[in-house]
Amino acid sequence: MRETIKQIIENGGTIKVPYKREISSWYGEVSIYKIEDFYFIQNTKFSDIDEAVSYFLNEAYTSKNKGFLQDRIVKKGLLDGDDVLSIENPTDELKKIFEEEGRIVDEEAKKFNIKISKFPKESDALDEFIKIVKNFNESTIRNELVQFEKYSPCTYPLKLLPY
Repeated sequence: MRETIKQIIENGGTIKVPYKREISSWYGEVSIYKIEDFYFIQNTKFSDIDEAVSYFLNEAYTSKNKGFLQDRIVKKGLLDGDDVLSIENPTDELKKIFEEEGRIVDEEAKKFNIKISKFPKESDALDEFIKIVKNFNESTIRNELVQFEKYSPCTYPLKLLPY
């Protein structure tokens, strides 16, 4: 899977997967693509394709992606039209279905050597940002902000900075 994604991206393709973080959220998508010498996933820029693909696989094909789980649940017939309407206010039974499908997806991910990592806590991102500000100078800012990108789910506005 990893090598196939790399080949598609290196040849100018884009891979998109339905995406949402919460069961009750609206659908979006997570995608991976290349522009010039950089790889992009959810406004996060990578210079190394292996790192980018690993990040993409973790975001798209693990239990963190409730959109991916929902698609699988619907295809299995575990979610019908009435249940889809209840997504905005999921019942305990619906949450349990998502939880069980998430466990299955994470087991499958391990078989594909997808490392499942949790979203960083916002407090960790804030601590890291304070450290960057305290050590701020012209020679360190670029490297510090590139390292800070690991908190991308918490730091979308920083992706707009021209560094």
